[in-house]
Amino acid sequence: LSPNEKSLYAVDSESEYVWAFDVMPDHSLANRRQFGHLRGIEHTDRGMINHVDGMTIDNDGRVYATSAAGVEVFAPSGENLGVIPTPINPQNLAFAGKDGRTLYMVGHGNLFKVATLASKVVGRAK
Repeated sequence: LSPNEKSLYAVDSESEYVWAFDVMPDHSLANRRQFGHLRGIEHTDRGMINHVDGMTIDNDGRVYATSAAGVEVFAPSGENLGVIPTPINPQNLAFAGKDGRTLYMVGHGNLFKVATLASKVVGRAK
């Protein structure tokens, strides 16, 4: 969810996009749209592979999504800001730590952490 909880973000293992939905007052979802285009897409003889699995968001509304490229970072507008490279394809991620400014990434039996200037959404557990 966005920091104001008015947008829900989702990834699909068979898509090149992060999707966004409006959260309606009754908590239903509406207005499905392409939010951001993933760079970490592999095209093989078996089809497209994106390695998309986990997502998180920071207090400023940037969206972080795992992909074959590492961790892709999107502005609140959906612009792809870049990739945090990882030695393996991460499966999930979250901001945590004493100040909520450490990005933890897990995958394939590994745990990685990166100190960031960004922080978890204030007032939210994850």
